[in-house]
Amino acid sequence: MSARPLAFDGGPPLGLMLRSFLTAPWFITAAGLVLLLGGPQALSDRYAPALLAATHLVTIGFLMMTASAAMFQLLPVLSGVPVRALAFIAPIVQSGLVAGAIVLALAFVSQQPLLFDFAAGLLALATLAFTIPTWITLRALTEQKTLMVMRYALTGLAVALILGLIMAIQLGEGRPPSAALLVLHPLWALVGGFFILWAGVALQVMPMFQGARSWSVRATSWLGPVLLGLLTEVLWAAARGWPLGFKRAGLVAIVSVVGLYGALVLQRLWTRGRTRRDVMTYFWYLALACLLFACLMAVPLIFAEDVSAQCPLLFGVVVILGAAVSFINGMLYKIVPFLIWLHLQRQPGHTPVLMQAIIKERRMALHFGAHTAALCVTIIAVLWPPFWTELAGILWICAGSGLGLNLASAVFCYRRALPPLSSV
Repeated sequence: MSARPLAFDGGPPLGLMLRSFLTAPWFITAAGLVLLLGGPQALSDRYAPALLAATHLVTIGFLMMTASAAMFQLLPVLSGVPVRALAFIAPIVQSGLVAGAIVLALAFVSQQPLLFDFAAGLLALATLAFTIPTWITLRALTEQKTLMVMRYALTGLAVALILGLIMAIQLGEGRPPSAALLVLHPLWALVGGFFILWAGVALQVMPMFQGARSWSVRATSWLGPVLLGLLTEVLWAAARGWPLGFKRAGLVAIVSVVGLYGALVLQRLWTRGRTRRDVMTYFWYLALACLLFACLMAVPLIFAEDVSAQCPLLFGVVVILGAAVSFINGMLYKIVPFLIWLHLQRQPGHTPVLMQAIIKERRMALHFGAHTAALCVTIIAVLWPPFWTELAGILWICAGSGLGLNLASAVFCYRRALPPLSSV
């Protein structure tokens, strides 16, 4: 991301970050369980209570959990300046996201207004504990242009969470959220928060872990303000009641920018110097294919006056489960072994362990197969809900559990390699 040496020695304690990375996969398992218990009705409509519960278990419990931990980890590595009081802040963020995701899922399933208010309070606490210290740290690093991507991602994520809290409060009052919020909230979360952060991380990790040729930092640094500007235009057009053409133009521009950047990353991944492909490579191929397919799907959805209920639902499955979750899966299989290997090097007398051996390749390949099968069956279930929904739920339970157990095996490997009387 920059020519500045990476300050790995300044990273947060290993155990602090592993709590997030080891907890997150089980929210995929929980989402699969919700789909299994919800039955065919869970995928009958994009606003079905069981589907909304499963979606927020994935987006808050898995995506937000890993994204917040990644920012806590990357900030000191890229800048040498850690987030202050992280040992106090990180547990608040972790516990707030865990409890908030669970309570919000229960609120959607039970439709109890009080639970929506409770979830809003928990998630507000986690949001404030995450965004304020991180923003203060980023604001102090004004001379480091490489961190601008993280500032933009944090801004987009904060707006998405505010919109989500407004919706939770409305549901707590027994009022349905406005149609504009139902579009703007996921748009800001996935594009303004997750995609911008992933774009910055990809610029750093692609050359490091995949041997891919780097690309211009300027291309990534412009991505944040362009996307946030377009998202703001769409938000303003919806709030002010502008003609539909303004909103559609903004959405098409967003899809175009996302698609072009995704194509750039795919081209770098395809033409990388290393011939050996690992599980991260396959996860990212799958994620990029889903991302580009979603961009193609988005254009007719933007202009269509009347679409079937399956089309937006299929789009959400491809974007969230196909692209976002696949990206994170691939990253976890590199970041967790790398952090463990790095910390082992600092322990005198440890048993030598290769980074590639910390999680066995066969176990990761089995998880990739379960994840791909779950994604394919979920897509089929959107089109033909009977029977396939329960099977999709079972496969997501297997995929989430597989990832969780694989990451746990990395910790067991770490403990076996430690010298006596050492700990995480």
